[in-house]
Amino acid sequence: MQKEWAWILKMTEGTIYKFIIDPMLSGLRTATAGMIPDQLHIIDIACGTGALAFELSKNAAHVTAIDASESMIITANQAKNKLGVQNVTFRVANATDLSPFNTNEFDVATISLAIHQFDTQTGLQILEELKRIAREILIVDYASPLPANYYRHLTLFIEWLAGGDHFRNFKTYQEFGGIDTYLEQLELNAINKSIKGKGIFSLVLCK
Repeated sequence: MQKEWAWILKMTEGTIYKFIIDPMLSGLRTATAGMIPDQLHIIDIACGTGALAFELSKNAAHVTAIDASESMIITANQAKNKLGVQNVTFRVANATDLSPFNTNEFDVATISLAIHQFDTQTGLQILEELKRIAREILIVDYASPLPANYYRHLTLFIEWLAGGDHFRNFKTYQEFGGIDTYLEQLELNAINKSIKGKGIFSLVLCK
């Protein structure tokens, strides 16, 4: 059953995120955008359907948003055309190789609910890339450890449904110590922290 759910999620990921996941995370996106000053150049990593990129674009000079999934970028560009947003550019790209971008090209790099999906080495590699291309990095992901409440169980169930490598990487992320351990490994300094969503999500701005 878990494999069947994982297959369904993969085949319909753009639609599922647009109509189910994205609406659930609207408050988190608002909080994320609120941690970034106005009129900056931002790169949004693993942008999905572009929901965060659109929120960031309200006060940003420009947002470059990338995702490795072509279906996600197609969905994002459809939304962009419908909304008439001018200061967002979407492109298909792998976050482990950001060589097309220059050193310190961006004021801020954002990566939301993505690090936990990768194995630890890949997560570290992505953040190393972000260190090079951006002056500051805003990481939004699950808190570690998760709080002992109902939302913990809901989170575990959602991640279990994703199945396969995704769920294994989520468990490793929790065992690794979450965002704080990544910062320690990469010698990044947290300059602003916030906990949202009943203790489920951690937002850390670092440099």
